[in-house]
Amino acid sequence: MKYRGLMKMWHEIIRGIVVGVAVCGGCVCGWSVTLGERLGAIIGDRQAGVAVYSPRGEIIVAGDTAGYRMADMCRFFQAVELAGNHDFDELVNSRVRIDRDSLRRDVWSPLRAAMDSPCCEIPPVALIDYSLMMNDNNAARILTDRFLNGTPQVSDHTEMTPHGAVSRMHDFFVADTVASDILVKAVMARESAFGRERIVAGIPSQSARVFHKTGTSPADSEGVRAVVSDLAMVSYPVANGYGHYAIGVFVRNHKGDLAEADKLIADISGAVWSDIIVDESLSVGLDSVWRAPKSSQGPAQNDDEKYTWGDFLIDTVFTIVDHAIWD
Repeated sequence: MKYRGLMKMWHEIIRGIVVGVAVCGGCVCGWSVTLGERLGAIIGDRQAGVAVYSPRGEIIVAGDTAGYRMADMCRFFQAVELAGNHDFDELVNSRVRIDRDSLRRDVWSPLRAAMDSPCCEIPPVALIDYSLMMNDNNAARILTDRFLNGTPQVSDHTEMTPHGAVSRMHDFFVADTVASDILVKAVMARESAFGRERIVAGIPSQSARVFHKTGTSPADSEGVRAVVSDLAMVSYPVANGYGHYAIGVFVRNHKGDLAEADKLIADISGAVWSDIIVDESLSVGLDSVWRAPKSSQGPAQNDDEKYTWGDFLIDTVFTIVDHAIWD
């Protein structure tokens, strides 16, 4: 018992030093400080709030934890609602007719830009991809009007606390799931040009997979954005599979260069990543985790292969989504 207690003490000391170096740029001043306190120090006097759903099931909050507008982050919650009300076959195999002239010209819309004919028919999953991963305003409107009766449970004006948003993100990803839910997760795992400077930028490992949705309010006449945010589920390899945590960072009434808010979110993300990875003793060799080449023939049957049925399922879903969106 004395030996175990001594080892635990040394583990905490080493963990504190490593995290202190990672967060404070070489200063050991933070080694006895909790994650919540470190996040509070990064936020300082700025109007920002963060919540983390840790691998241990703990929820850590820091900063301004009151409600924030969802802005276009609402599209994640709308996709979850849509997946709960419609089955996989409908989302992949049915078709939605879109008339180009009915699409708004005054909003961001890669969908409209991609249309080279007066009308087209695409599956709902393609609209989900446009809405979630390309921030397409027309795609989001079509989904809410045709599949959510124009009244989604969460809209861009809905307010949610960081704690509430992170809890809903976590619960969606870890709960027992149906095929339509897997479809939404697969879409979110696709590479996106949006939000790379936020939570994703704070995670140095190429082995981690980040499922996330940003939120950015338009600037008002005085250059103030009601919210700049990012909400993510982060999955990373461990010795016996994958670990995960959820994180949400929200910046309120940001005025000035958007890159400043992006950097604050990235700094917070980096501090959380460092704390969690050190806490789980994964700071060494994380990026060297070996993965067997993916195969269309299903997972290998011998114990030496690392390609599992879970990998095969995700690859299969990716293939279905790719065909549905681009064929």
